Amino acid sequence: MKYIIKITLTILFLLSCKNKQDFFFTKPVSNERDIKIKDLIIETIQLQKIETSFTGILKIHGDLLYFADARFCWVYVFDKNCNLLSKNLGQGGGPKELNTGMIDLFEPLRDDNFIFIGSGNDCHLYNNKFERIRKFVIDKGTSMSNKKQMINITADMKWVYTLCYPKLIARNYNNYLFYNVYVDHPNYNMCTSADYYKNGRIIAKMNLKNGKIEEILGRISPEYQKHHFIGQFGLPSFDISSEGDFYVCFEADPVIYVYDKNYSLKEAFGTKGRNMNTSYKEISLINEFKREVQSQREECGYYDFIEYIDERGLLFRSYTKGNKETTDGLQIYKGDCLIADVDVPKNFKILGYIEPYFYSDVIIDEENGVLKVYRFKLDKL
Repeated sequence: MKYIIKITLTILFLLSCKNKQDFFFTKPVSNERDIKIKDLIIETIQLQKIETSFTGILKIHGDLLYFADARFCWVYVFDKNCNLLSKNLGQGGGPKELNTGMIDLFEPLRDDNFIFIGSGNDCHLYNNKFERIRKFVIDKGTSMSNKKQMINITADMKWVYTLCYPKLIARNYNNYLFYNVYVDHPNYNMCTSADYYKNGRIIAKMNLKNGKIEEILGRISPEYQKHHFIGQFGLPSFDISSEGDFYVCFEADPVIYVYDKNYSLKEAFGTKGRNMNTSYKEISLINEFKREVQSQREECGYYDFIEYIDERGLLFRSYTKGNKETTDGLQIYKGDCLIADVDVPKNFKILGYIEPYFYSDVIIDEENGVLKVYRFKLDKL
């Protein structure tokens, strides 16, 4: 009897030692298609003219649009037709001002409050009247600072992860803010570290009460292990539904992964985009990476942003095709079924929904001094 128990425990131990990354992706991939929409009638609307640095973040909350100017720290509120309703905050230390310096992240929360994050990991919570609630700094735990520990970086060290500045996404669920992360460390990074692609995490879970990072979730898609370092297309994108489901995609992987609120994999689905140039250059030298990352992202196509619209039960994924194409692409999924894959203007990304319109992210046209958005309806669904 003891022998059988010993064998059983040994098997369980061996199973537990299996590469944990496997458990994040081992579901059959559905590629069901039922194309119901072949094109979109897209309307372009200019936001009413404002004083702006032409650097900022647009968000939809309720039936309003909010544009946070990253340099001046003003937050402009517009109605659904892009008419200006109010101007709020601005740089300063007063109770209705904001002292982030630059705004790196702006996100409306589900309790009608707002969070701003500055370049020093400083977090600023405001209510819906733009009155300061509290300020705190992101707490990643004790930093390992001696030379041996700095050299021997491992994927479970919370302090080594930073906000994913090139494509920063944050979502609120319950009392937590989730934001995407990556590692930009000379000894552990997406350009030179094979272990990073096996064990690197992608999403931080921050307690909004105290700023503590309680977990670093997920893994990088196994699709990246088919290449020899394509870190120029290594940025994750995600959204969270009102039920707490995570929708996650990676720039070089056509598959969309869905996890429950405990980050256990529920399903995987996805169809490749059309006319994408995926001739990715493999780069394993830091200097070459810095030189070529921008040109590679312009030349090649990749899966860009993902957005789940709770009100309509639809998932949108935008993708770029590369600079030889005059349009980009937008996929729409109902459940795990692709119902549309349409051409859209360059840099088109779904931002949110205000009945009856779906809105794009802001298009900043500094040359002509305007901010604009695209919007469209889906009356057939």
